[in-house]
Order: sequence, then C-alpha cells, then structure tokens
Amino acid sequence: MDKTQLVQRVAELMGLADCDVSTSVRINSREIDVVAEERFGISRKTIFIECADYTRPVGVGKLQEDLSKLKAAQEEYKYSSHLMHVAMNGYSTDANAFARANRLEALSFNALVSRLMNFDGYVEAVRRDPLRSIVLNEYQPTTIHSEGKPRDRKPALVYIRDWLGGDQTWLTVLGDYGVGKSWMLKRLLYSLIDDYVADPLNEAIPLFVPLQNFTKAFDFETLVTATLQRSGVTTVNYKAFEYLASLGRVTFLLDSFDEMAQTIRPDVIRENLANLLIGVSNGSKAVLTSRPTYFESRAERLVVVEKDGGLVWEQLDRETSARRTQLAELLAERLSTTSYARLNDLTRIQRQALFDRVLAGKPEALAKLNELHERFTSLGGVSQRAVIARLLTTVAETLADNAQSVTADGYRLIPEDLGSINEAKIFEIVIANLLYRDLNSGGLTAGERRLFLRAFALRLQQPGRQLFAPPEEVRSLVESLFRGALEKSDTPQADLENYYRTCRRHSGLTTERQFLDTSGAIDTLVEDIDSDAPVGFSHNSLREFLVADAIAEYLSNGRIIDGLYSARVTETVAAFFVGLTQYDSGLKRALIEAYATAPPSPKRQWLFRLIVGFLRVEPDAEKLLGSPALLRDLDLAGIDLSALDISHADLSESLLLETDLRSTNLRGAKFAGAILDRVQLDGAQLKGADFRDAEVLSIYVHDPFVRDTTAMLHGVEASQWLFSSGALVANPHLLNPYLGRPWYDAAREVAVSLKGRLAGTHRKRGLIRGTRLRYRGLAAQFTDYLLQRGILTVVRKNRSGGDIVVQVVAEYRAVIVEFADQGKIADELEPFFARFVREVSRD
Repeated sequence: MDKTQLVQRVAELMGLADCDVSTSVRINSREIDVVAEERFGISRKTIFIECADYTRPVGVGKLQEDLSKLKAAQEEYKYSSHLMHVAMNGYSTDANAFARANRLEALSFNALVSRLMNFDGYVEAVRRDPLRSIVLNEYQPTTIHSEGKPRDRKPALVYIRDWLGGDQTWLTVLGDYGVGKSWMLKRLLYSLIDDYVADPLNEAIPLFVPLQNFTKAFDFETLVTATLQRSGVTTVNYKAFEYLASLGRVTFLLDSFDEMAQTIRPDVIRENLANLLIGVSNGSKAVLTSRPTYFESRAERLVVVEKDGGLVWEQLDRETSARRTQLAELLAERLSTTSYARLNDLTRIQRQALFDRVLAGKPEALAKLNELHERFTSLGGVSQRAVIARLLTTVAETLADNAQSVTADGYRLIPEDLGSINEAKIFEIVIANLLYRDLNSGGLTAGERRLFLRAFALRLQQPGRQLFAPPEEVRSLVESLFRGALEKSDTPQADLENYYRTCRRHSGLTTERQFLDTSGAIDTLVEDIDSDAPVGFSHNSLREFLVADAIAEYLSNGRIIDGLYSARVTETVAAFFVGLTQYDSGLKRALIEAYATAPPSPKRQWLFRLIVGFLRVEPDAEKLLGSPALLRDLDLAGIDLSALDISHADLSESLLLETDLRSTNLRGAKFAGAILDRVQLDGAQLKGADFRDAEVLSIYVHDPFVRDTTAMLHGVEASQWLFSSGALVANPHLLNPYLGRPWYDAAREVAVSLKGRLAGTHRKRGLIRGTRLRYRGLAAQFTDYLLQRGILTVVRKNRSGGDIVVQVVAEYRAVIVEFADQGKIADELEPFFARFVREVSRD
C-alpha cells in the first residue's frame, strides 16, 4: 500500500466513523493528509491526520516533521481540534513516547480499524456465558471430515482452524440431531474470542449468531445488529461493521440453520440463505452448522407456500418467477463453491470421558451406566451420539438406586425383559425419569404432567413459530388442559397458579435466558426469578421426541391433542416414531390404516411424513403406502423415493419438486394434475407411467438421446425424454417416436460420427466401435446399408485385410447432417428403418 492508498483508506475509516472527510487540504499554508469533522455531538471536533506508509515502524524524526504541520493547522482551530498520526506499521518505542508527550494520538492502521466498533460488550457477554464453564469441562473433541472423505478425520477445532487459514469463504458443517454441532461451535467461539482478546489488532472477532432466534425473513444487517445488541453492544454502526468484515476482521459462526428453517416457509428459507451467502463475502468467513436435511442435495425447495395449514404450489407471475429463478441460480452457484464437512459421533473413549466428568463423585451411578452398556449391546452405538450420552447421565443416579428405579406409575424404568435399546427408548426412559423426579410437585400426577409436555411440544412444533413460549401462553395452555379439575376446585385461581408453576418449572424445560443447549443436561430447573422469560425445551430433540410420543398416543388410544395434525413432522420426529414402533407393533398397523383411510388433507400429509421415516430403514417399507401406493394430493418436495417399487402408484395432484425418483419403479403410475419441477428420474422404470395431464416444468436427468449429458430438461425436451423412456405424455405427435429405440440410436451415433468429419474419411470399424456396446450390431447393419445404397463409398481397403476406409458421397452429405442433427429420416434412409417403424406402429 502506498501513501495515496493509505490516505484513502484512512479517509474511508473516518467517514464510516460518522465524520465529514476531506483529503489533501491546505490549512495555514500546509497540506494536511486527512481532515475529518465529526457530524454528531454537542461539541464536535475537527481531526487533523497525517499518514505514513513506511514498511518499518515510524521513528521520532518523522513524527517531529509531521507534528509541525499538524500544529500549524491547529492554529486555525484552537478550541475544537484533535491531532492524529496513522502509520501503516506502527511506531518505534521512542516515537510512541514522543507522541504521548506532545498530545499526538499515534495509531497503526490496524489500531485505527479496531476502533471502528466497540465490541467490548459482546466480548464480555461471551466470556460471561454461563455455558462456557460447562462446555470447557464436558466438551469432547469430536472429529470432522470433509464431505466424501470419512478417512480424513481431524479434531473439529483443528479442522476448522485449518480451514480458516485457507482461501475459502464458507464452510457448512453437517450433522444429525444431538451429534454436538452447537457445542462444537460454542467451543470454537470461546477459543477464537480468547485469541481476539489477546490480539485485537490482528485477530478477527468471532460473531456467534444463533439462527434459531430468527424465525422470520431477515436481511443481513438486521441479523448482525440484533445479535450484537442482544450481546450488550448498545450502538451498532453497521457500515463500520461491514467494512471490518470486508477486511476479514469478522468470522461468522452461524448456528443451527435447520432450526431456523423448521419454523419458516420454504420460500423464506431460500431468501434467508441467500442473504447469508451474500452478507458473508468480500473477505470475511463463515462456519454454518445444520442438520443435513437442507443441504443434502445442495438445493432448497422453491415456490412452495403454506395455505390453510397445507403446502400448495404458488402461481407465480412472470416477474416473481424470474426473481425466484435468479435466486435459485444464485444459491446454486454459491453453494456449489462452498465446502461441506461432517461432524462425527463421540468415540467410545470420548463417551467414557464424558461419563467420568459428569458423574465425578457418583461412583454408583457411573457403575450402573457402564453396566447398562454391558447388558445392551445396541446401547454402545446409540450412546456415541453426544446428546444420548448426556441424557443417560441424567438417569444414572435413579438407575443406581434399585429400590427406586421405577416410573411414576410404579413400573420399572428399564424392564427386565427389555432386549435392546434404541434412541426412542432412551428418550422414553428419560421422560419417565423426569416425571418420577418431580413426582410430588404441584398436585399434578405423572400422567397429567406428561400430557402437558406432549401438548407443549406440539404447540412449539407448529409451523412459523418460535421455539419458546411466553408465560401467558404457557398459563393459557395449562388452564385449557386442566379446565375440568379447575372447575371443580374451590380455589381455581390458586390451583391454576400452582399447576402453571409446576408445569413451567420441571421436566426438561428451560427459559430462553437459561437456554444453554447442553446436549442433554436437562437437570437444571427453571428459576423462579426468571419468571417473565419465555419457556421451551432444554434440548430440541426432547421436544421432537415428545411430538412423536403424542403421535403414538393418538394412534394407540385415539387421543387428539390440539395442534396434533399441524405439528411439523421433521426427520427426527419420524425417526423417533419408527423407534417407538419397534416396541409396539400395533403402532405401525394403526399408521397404515389411518393413512389408507385419510382423505386428501393436511392430516394425510402429516401421516405421510411419518411413513417417510420408514422408507430408508426398513425393507419393503413402501408397502406402508398401500398397494398400489397412495401418493395422491401430497407435497413430495425434496422427498427421497429412489429405488422403491411404487408401480401403478397414484401421484395425481401432487407436488414433486426436487423429488428423488432415481431407479424407482414407476410403471403404470398416474400423474394427472401433478406438478413436476427439478425431479430426478435417472434409472426409473417409466413404461406406461401416465404424464399426459401432468404439468412437467423440468426434470433433471441424463439425456442420452440428444445431449448425451446430465441436464435440466424443460418443455418439449422433458416430454421427449419421458416419452422415449416409455411414459405416456401429452401431444406425442409433436415428438420423435423413435428416440430411445436401439436401432434408431445406433444409426444416429454412426451419423454423428460421419458428420464430425463430413468430407473426410473414416474406418468402417471405427464407425461401429464409436457406438455403445449394446448398439454395435445394429450400427454395423446401418453402415452396411449406407454402403449398399451408395451413400458411403469405399476409398481404399486396408492392406492387412479386414477393414476398409469409407467416405460420405458429396450428394448425400445433407441427408447425413439432417439425420445427425434433427433425427430426420430422409427417403434415402427410409428402407433401412421400415421394418423397425412397423414394430413401433404395432406397439
């Protein structure tokens, strides 16, 4: 950076600091590099600045020279001026002493940059975070590997620090629920904030953004401003912050994208993701954590909106459609250049270390936990997920007391005849333990408190809402659940308050202010002094299990809790339900019956999401959809139905957006009124599949007929691909009926080879070998026909025998080009194809 550039950068900084700025200003016969006049304040100063771009620290001589210029200018502004000197690489020790003695503020350029914003409040909030001591004590260094490279694992903090030292801007860390994503990011935050405190002039400030707090559409400025203000920064100069980010002085730690995405409409998800990708640019870096759901295909759902509790296709005008298309292209471009990594489970050693730390001083509980791992072989794999391991420690003390290892209803917490344990069973045990722990609290039975937990989980699982409820909402829910008991009471208001305090304070709940995401540390009671704070669950998976538990209760006993059908059935909710069916086979039968008899409605969509949970974990799970499969009038956006046998399925009136149907048996399937966009169909069996009344916007497939590459096909091209694959489509008379037929494709491949060197020569064997293996016999027949009809002529024979060299006769070149480019069968070629065409006509 030369002197001119340094002056311009300093002027930019002073402008961002709310000053009116001029450069190279002559005052009192001297030229001052930068003059900045404060815009705000009762007594506004004028700041005179001289700059030095020395490669080494500035010495006393240079300061003496520049100080004389500054003091000459100060004579014009005796009572409202301030003198400053900025050096690219700072000052010598003597120069700093000289500056102090002469009331000259001497700053390195980095020091001036760091003054743009005061992050002290944010830094202090991070250092005082109540979770800090817990994380530093309990965190186990789980590993990360780059997507597709599971053998190249590194400890998470090492991996991310290495990545931060590289050139890329964006890293997405994927992991299923409870694997420890939030803790990993928090541990990274504490490490990076310590680096920043130690060297604020050179280290980037790590900005931790809990995305689950943002449950509506946002712009990046709002995201940053709200995060800093919540953390104690009273005044946020966003332009200054933006400038710091552009210099790489900010590292964005974006936590729980999936939790934000669960609560908002799919189209808003895209808008928010675009704002994040655009905001994190020009030098800054970002690490984002998420469950894999939203990034498995590196694409998000488009143009879907909620209406009357269900998802419908939004009819877009051209302007809106164009904007959405541009947004999709932006996301596809940005996401394709970002890095993806996977966070791994705890190792057995790390899991045992966690047990030892959490249960330090409680040897009986630790021994019981180790005994459980010996008794249940399946538990070892399950408990390597961080949240499961931590949840197990919460029940260990109860389990250690054999006399009290029972539920609140008097049943053993872990039955003697229990053969295996899955994740759903662990959560069931944890809930039972929580209810037992709070057995004598507030006059409510265990069953009543379980009812509250289920109802509260369903309330928080509704689309478009925050994951914490204010006190008045919790009180209203308690009142509605126990209205019968309150109506019989002589002191209903006192009882209501007692019930409310009991439900709010116990059984795995926490307040928004207390929320720590302690990966299963659900023992902490809600503090009474925090009575005005919203309440939610201490871990998201606890809420999702209770939603699955409420669904199981409905299918088993018909009990409907308000909000049941409209609650979001996430992948984790469905997985928990699948786990519950392993202990109660009647649940699956009830689900099949309910789905088969449900009319098109949000309820059937809700039941379908449960069935999706079975599709990847059980053989022949598609039978749960009926025979033939009933997929009518459903939102199938983003659903993976690949490799299933759903022949003759009814998919009428359904929305298929980025739906994966690769290698799926769709023979005879009906798509009347369905909308297909970006649907993957490679390898699908489509003979007789009826798309005649479907709206096929686009399909993403390998096109061997025209392009010979994987591409997004629209309109006629999409119809042609479906038609050539054996499907029924609208207006087949506008399509080429021969594409996809081996005899036709073989001939086209020969013609394309001839067109490639139209006036040149070709070896006959080379023409045939240039076709696909399964076509070569037909390719040889076509080549022989061209020779017999004089369309090809023999130039010479190979002296070694066998092969010949041929050339297209000049008068037939147009025939070959037409066939190669357009597939048009000229009169000269028609006799070869006649018998094949008759077969097509018979078909």
